[in-house]
Amino acid sequence: MYRYVELGDGADATIVDDTLACLDHARPLDAFDTPRVLDDNTYELAFDAWPLARDHILEHWNWHADKANLEPKVPKVLARAAEIVRANPPSGVELEASDRAVDTLQAPYPERILRTFRTVLGATDDPAEQAEHVLRVIRELGLQPYEAPEPLPEITDDDVHLVCWLALVQATSESRDSTGAEKDAEAARRRAALDEMTRDAEDLGLYD
Repeated sequence: MYRYVELGDGADATIVDDTLACLDHARPLDAFDTPRVLDDNTYELAFDAWPLARDHILEHWNWHADKANLEPKVPKVLARAAEIVRANPPSGVELEASDRAVDTLQAPYPERILRTFRTVLGATDDPAEQAEHVLRVIRELGLQPYEAPEPLPEITDDDVHLVCWLALVQATSESRDSTGAEKDAEAARRRAALDEMTRDAEDLGLYD
């Protein structure tokens, strides 16, 4: 698990936990031509950064260890659709199938699916017809009852180990000209690098 910790002068630390963003920060723009710099102050700050990163990882992990946090938050349109099916089971449909449809609706589906249910519910004011439309959408989209992920085992800070770390320092005036144009170009290169890594991750199926 990656963490990027930015320690400001007297300000609260900024912690980034997105893997691609962390890798983008750790990727030097000048590759192997980037000067290696690690002064005593930066070295000491690493000892301040590690507890922050460790505690952030611990909090994030244990959030996923609480089963209550993993229960789906059902959007209003799906809660309404489930109530309609529950109160108006279509004729010719077995009770087990209706119950399964209600269970299927108890899930955090993406917006495109929510729009489909809004459309069919708005197509008629007849609850019986609405229930039939809802079951039809479930069949056509192949939706299945939602299964919440298994909670992670709870851990303590003793379970979080540092594998490696990298310190980043601002370029000095001798090593880099910090003009506005230079900063804009650097930001553009970082955005391009992050976009490239995002596309690679999508190609590998790491993002849905």
